[in-house]
Formats: sequence, C-alpha cells, structure tokens
Amino acid sequence: SLCCCLGVSAADNAVNKAQGRRWDGTQNKWVVDNLEEEAEDVKNLPRDDDDILKVSKEEEETSAAGAGGATVKDTEYYDALGVPTDAPESKIKKAYYVQARKWHPDKNQSEEAKIKFQDIGE
Repeated sequence: SLCCCLGVSAADNAVNKAQGRRWDGTQNKWVVDNLEEEAEDVKNLPRDDDDILKVSKEEEETSAAGAGGATVKDTEYYDALGVPTDAPESKIKKAYYVQARKWHPDKNQSEEAKIKFQDIGE
C-alpha cells in the first residue's frame, strides 16, 4: 500500500506538468519556462568580449544616472553586478554574465579582476 503523501505528490506533479510547469531544483519551486523571452535575452547578449566591455560601460553609465531601487538590507551583490536592487531577474542574470566574462581570470590577469570575479561569484 502506498502512503497518502506519495499520492498527493504524484497528483501535484501530474497537475503541474499538465499546466506546462517543471520543477526547478535550484529554486525549489515549480516554474514556467518562457522560451520566447529567453530567446530574446540570448539575442541581446554580447557576441564577444569587445561587445561585453561596451555593454558594461553603457550599463554603468545608465545605472549611475538612474540609481534607485528597492530597500534591501545587503546590497553588496547588487553593487558588484552594477544593478539596482529592484532589477528583474533577467537583468541580474545578464549583468552576472557580462561581469563574469569581463573579470574572468582567463581574460583579465589583474589583481582587481581576481577580486571582482570572486565578488560576483558569491
């Protein structure tokens, strides 16, 4: 005989899958993938390091001009990425991608790069 919890879990699993959701073990929740939105985000990613550095400089200027954001206790990570605290997840991911490529030790051998790369990786 099966446990009643297993039945609920299986039913929940079936319902969520029928609704087009998948379990994201990283976030520990059911998510809906929006492939059109993700494809648009990928199209907007820089093609190479020169594009990344240009995008990074433009975003730093934009961020400095419109600094605002939600109230957050610890803004260290947001500051390291150069995004406001109320930035959407897609902008945070893009900023991480740009900063990681910019400061990666294989691309930038300076001591500053080592520190910045560790800061954004935490």
